[in-house]
Amino acid sequence: MHLTAGRLLRQLTVFCAVLWLCSPRLGTVAAADEPLHLQIDRLVDAESAGPRAPRADDWTFVRRVYLDLIGRLPSGEQARAFVAGTTADRRTIVINALLDSPECSRHLADVLDVMFMERRGGRYVKTEAWRTFLLNAVRNNMPYNRLVFEILSSDPADEQQRPRAAFYLEREVEPDLLTREIARVFFGMDLQCAQCHNHPVISDYLQDDYHGLLAFVQRTSLFQPDAKNPALIAEAASGDVAFKSVFTQREGLTGPRLPGSIEITEPVFAAGDEYKVRPAKSVRPVPKYSRLGRLAELVLVGDNAAFRRNIANRLWAVMLGRGLVHPVDFHHANNPPSHPELLELLAEEFAGMNFDIKQMLRQIALTETYQRSYQFADGNPTALINDEHGA
Repeated sequence: MHLTAGRLLRQLTVFCAVLWLCSPRLGTVAAADEPLHLQIDRLVDAESAGPRAPRADDWTFVRRVYLDLIGRLPSGEQARAFVAGTTADRRTIVINALLDSPECSRHLADVLDVMFMERRGGRYVKTEAWRTFLLNAVRNNMPYNRLVFEILSSDPADEQQRPRAAFYLEREVEPDLLTREIARVFFGMDLQCAQCHNHPVISDYLQDDYHGLLAFVQRTSLFQPDAKNPALIAEAASGDVAFKSVFTQREGLTGPRLPGSIEITEPVFAAGDEYKVRPAKSVRPVPKYSRLGRLAELVLVGDNAAFRRNIANRLWAVMLGRGLVHPVDFHHANNPPSHPELLELLAEEFAGMNFDIKQMLRQIALTETYQRSYQFADGNPTALINDEHGA
């Protein structure tokens, strides 16, 4: 009976694994009570061919986790204390301690600064003010979708909001530049080549996608009639996006829409009733309906698949040294994720945990995938952990 039960158990395990691989949604529901880090390992193991590297030794692990979570090496004393520890859960303990440390907040603020600004800034918004905004957001564990909402809805005319307007102002509020940057940074799509035509080699980068995003920012401009006063964002109440392919001469007209979504419905105002503050010489116009504000609201909802996948992939890259989609801003059909089901799982679970950045990093750090050595037992490198990330 014992052998029969064992065989049945093995058959059931294989059957459940097949169900998981064939139906990501079913697998996610079935494993709803299973910690995310175990789900991650199960998916990685299911798609791994050949032997797997052993766990990294304690010296390697402690160096790795300090670098990834707080941006520095452990001191000699900290490393020796960890390696000398005897508790079975000491890796979990150090992961939690690092995530709860002030150093982690500062490090993650730096990571987000580079992600959002790519080392630009300081002309219109003091860099220190922008970084302080990010640091406070991380310290307060602001959900990622809320953080992006705060950035995209910012009005620099309000001194409290001015620091977070750096994303717009340091890009000169230039509509085409903003379109490209919003697509890359927040949706993981480098649409620059789709500005004038459908992408010549990427089938799912369309001119309609580019101009759908452009429609959100097309009405904006940098407003600074007097150099003695700070630059602001001006937004008109009208202005549609028309485009024409330089290849096929196909013409189109689109309203605002997020990648993978339909055009949004917008309010209609009577002629002459479109503005809170009407445009005039040296007067910044303020429309009653803001497309910038609507963009921020749509992001805050957090249900756009491209938005979810992009940040899940970027957080994976923070910890593993390489995205499941790499480069991280090049999600498209010709560059699929190395582990498609894993990326979907991460995207769904990140939204399910209310876009909690530290909680996602915790779950990744707890995985055997993250904690494996970059070498096999015989000393040969393994592809499971990118060389740039490892010991």
